[in-house]
Amino acid sequence: MSTSFSHPCLRRMFSDRGGNFGIMTAILMPVLLGAAGMAIQVGDILLSKQQLQEAADSAALATATALANGTIQTSQAETFARNFVAGQMANYLQSGVDITSGTAVNVQTTTSGKSTSYQVTVSPSYDLAVNPLMQAVGFGTQHLSTSGTTTSGHSQSQGSISMFLALDKSGSMGDATATVNADDPTESFTYDCNPHLNKKGTKIIYDTCTGSRAHYYTKIEALKIAAGNLFGQLNSADPNAEYVRTGAVSYDIIQYSPSSLAWGTAGVTSYVNALQASGGTNSSGAMSTAYTSLT
Repeated sequence: MSTSFSHPCLRRMFSDRGGNFGIMTAILMPVLLGAAGMAIQVGDILLSKQQLQEAADSAALATATALANGTIQTSQAETFARNFVAGQMANYLQSGVDITSGTAVNVQTTTSGKSTSYQVTVSPSYDLAVNPLMQAVGFGTQHLSTSGTTTSGHSQSQGSISMFLALDKSGSMGDATATVNADDPTESFTYDCNPHLNKKGTKIIYDTCTGSRAHYYTKIEALKIAAGNLFGQLNSADPNAEYVRTGAVSYDIIQYSPSSLAWGTAGVTSYVNALQASGGTNSSGAMSTAYTSLT
């Protein structure tokens, strides 16, 4: 082919735009397939992740409850939790996936007095096979994992109780009740009597007389008696301070330092007996302290 002929042919070939769309489509097709596969796969991953989380939470709750109820022993907890996860996921797993071996279980036991609590953490995981569109662009599987934790407990021998008292020591607690003091039923008092004129005859004056009257409990004394009766009942039911925890906080217009929650009643007994009535009234801080101490 002569040079004069070949140059026009080359120019025509390079300037020809026919078939560009087909070439671009061929180049972009894997990218488009990958994007479509990714969009579909993200939805599948989110759904599978939610199902796995629900299985983990349910297994942790069921295992902790079974331990607290004595249905299973600690040595059986791992197998119990794994089988529970497998049962929960049975309808969602792809064929051939072994989630039992991919589930980690941790059990922590805490004993306080006669009470035992179990904290169970269940952490399942597995590989989710991606859809064919994702596989076409080189992806094989997506690893999914999650974790759920639950705490449950029981008292080994009998029920236990935690009690926090919020005690009013304001000035009105010094007022008398309508109940006579059984140990000291009467009290002496002085009063003005025998009115008469002074020596100059210009002014009426009084003598001071002494009398007796019923001696009533004050409200703060009634509070101490009621608390003492309560503590006596608790001590009778729990002589070794193994089941009962008590605490107390007092208030008038302000909140005072509390007696922290502790086993038995010795601490709160001393705290209550030392209370003296005075001041205004504002219970909000003390109630919050009592609530927070219990929760």
